[in-house]
Amino acid sequence: WATSSCYHGVTTVVAGNCGFSIAPTRAADRPYARALFAAVEGMAPVALDGVAWDFESFPEYLAARAGRLGVNLACYVGHSSLRRFVMGAAASEREATGEEIAAMRRLVREAMAAGAAGFSSSHAPTQVDGEGRPIASRFASLDELRALVLEAGLAGGGSVSYLPKSV
Repeated sequence: WATSSCYHGVTTVVAGNCGFSIAPTRAADRPYARALFAAVEGMAPVALDGVAWDFESFPEYLAARAGRLGVNLACYVGHSSLRRFVMGAAASEREATGEEIAAMRRLVREAMAAGAAGFSSSHAPTQVDGEGRPIASRFASLDELRALVLEAGLAGGGSVSYLPKSV
């Protein structure tokens, strides 16, 4: 119910604006996601025990939250999560191929249609995953980023959250 939030007067929670989100996440990647949130957000892995992992896709995640929260939820679909979902472990090793970018675009389109607050990404050099490697979106080319931002924009609503690489 997110009672720790609403008990403090919080009425809306924004999630996933950091470049990664809890969905999409394949069942096999749940330990990776838990470690990622622990590393980047300083979140104890046990904090995610309250999440019923009854989803893989972003639309399934939002549907599973319906009627189960005591606050409003605005959730972005995160670039690192998209990359991991489409590319597996290779998301943290290389740029995406054209086919992989097309698959991520479809997932952004699907997420926006389901009610995502927008798309988020990060090239911030300070963000590393639970294994100490750069988060997956840091391996994305600017062309990949532009393609996904464009896809989110085509939805006609929502916003983009982006942490750039410092210059």
